[in-house]
Amino acid sequence: MIERKTERVDYLVRTPTISETRSKVPELENLLREKGIWYSIDDEGEGLTKFFCIVNQLEVYCGILIDENNREIILMTTYWPYTKRMKTRLFPRGKPQYSRYNLPE
Repeated sequence: MIERKTERVDYLVRTPTISETRSKVPELENLLREKGIWYSIDDEGEGLTKFFCIVNQLEVYCGILIDENNREIILMTTYWPYTKRMKTRLFPRGKPQYSRYNLPE
């Protein structure tokens, strides 16, 4: 997900080279914590807890919950522009819905 950010210049956290993406992780984490609206759903078929975070109605970050060294971490896997099509994929009518999620400090 972070490497893809190098391909576009109009994203919120700009990284012109792949080598700079690692240094932008704290900036991206702060952005997701402070400005993101988080949602989660338990996918019983895959046995995963899935998350997504909408930032300023511009980007949607998708991730899963993993257990690393007895610590629960949300691993961001991909992101998409926040479009009407993406909104319908995230909130389909008549299907189980994501629920709001409050990040622990």
